[in-house]
Amino acid sequence: MTNLIKFQNQNIKLTTFNGESYLNGNQIGSCLELAFPAKAVAKIYRKHKKEFTPEMSIAAEMPTTTGNKLTRLYSLRGAALIAMYAQTPVATQFRAFILDVLEGKQSTKAQTEQMNALREELLRLCPEWAKILRCHQAGLSGKEIGKVIGKSKDTVNRQLQRMHACGFPVRLVSGRKSAQLSLPFGG
Repeated sequence: MTNLIKFQNQNIKLTTFNGESYLNGNQIGSCLELAFPAKAVAKIYRKHKKEFTPEMSIAAEMPTTTGNKLTRLYSLRGAALIAMYAQTPVATQFRAFILDVLEGKQSTKAQTEQMNALREELLRLCPEWAKILRCHQAGLSGKEIGKVIGKSKDTVNRQLQRMHACGFPVRLVSGRKSAQLSLPFGG
């Protein structure tokens, strides 16, 4: 089983064994911007091998283009330990990133990028939302937005509630709340 996470501009494929996530040396070395990434990580590992618990580094058969190959994999804790010994400017950022992944926070930047892409897609699918959002960001009231787009104030407020439920940064008018919201394009 594999999962993808993103560190800066690099996609990292996590491999899961027995419920634990692992990275290979090449991935860690690339993130740390080491010359000859896999060799540099292997060198750090050999030099500090006594500090690694058996769970922090395993050897596993991994498929390659030429068949299965025994490959050293590092748990997230192992990757953080490698990053502690790496002497690169990006090592501090990588350690913080790995700790966020360990704590379940993942990459905030990657999550933000995904949410922004989803919001852009929603605005593309519902052009009315794009108009409402522009007017809302300009500081217009629900009544004023309604006049601009040719809808009632109540319709605008319902749309703002839907947008808020989808994560758009809109302030809601206090008062009535709709019990059930539906997406504007039939969802």
